[in-house]
Amino acid sequence: MNITFIVTGHCMSKYPDNSEYIIHTLESFKLIKNFNNSKVIIALDGNENEEYKEKYDIYKKNINKYIQNKPNYRLVCHKTRLNLVKNIFETLKLVTTKYIFLIQQDLSFVNVFDLKSVLNDLDNLPQIKHLRFNDTKNIRIQGRNDDNDKFGEKKIERNNIYISTGVYSDRNHISRLDYYRDFIFKDGPLIPPRKWRYPCFGMEHILAFKPMENQELYGTYIYGDRGYKPMIIHYKAGRGRDIKI
Repeated sequence: MNITFIVTGHCMSKYPDNSEYIIHTLESFKLIKNFNNSKVIIALDGNENEEYKEKYDIYKKNINKYIQNKPNYRLVCHKTRLNLVKNIFETLKLVTTKYIFLIQQDLSFVNVFDLKSVLNDLDNLPQIKHLRFNDTKNIRIQGRNDDNDKFGEKKIERNNIYISTGVYSDRNHISRLDYYRDFIFKDGPLIPPRKWRYPCFGMEHILAFKPMENQELYGTYIYGDRGYKPMIIHYKAGRGRDIKI
């Protein structure tokens, strides 16, 4: 399968040794039909707080134990704290596949889909450049990131159904490697921090200076038709409002 899964993780100050969420997310790959031993890179951000070092090492050891008999899995531990965007930027240097599947440690799959059929669609539908798997039903929710005029404006049916949205999101999504390398990261990952500004949600403001009036340019779509069920759950790990597994 011509895709690399990149699962990002970081040291959670609330419980640095808790690997339960990321392992639960890795286990949720069992819901993916035709996963077929796809390449998986687990990319862990660095920790610069000595107070958490010992427990964060336990977190890493637990992940190593989980993947020890999985030759298609690779654990990458960055030495310095990069935060999400730079973690992805550096990890992409290790990728050679056409597609990437960006996944965060506390965003687990909850419903089945067929990876082979999705990739076949993407091979034939170049207008889909950023395919998100939603953590809510595919509906407009006031104040949420899909509350925009581009939501559902376009509908594409092939092996699967996809609808457009006017918002880029950091929820689990598939993109081509060159979409990130040559477009999203064209000017590098270093963007001055600012408050989130619509339509930028997540990814640490990576698109804060890239307006998305042109939905076709960003190619942002969602898996499933309007009203389709959530494909993932956001456990919000380490934020003091965690959803228990």
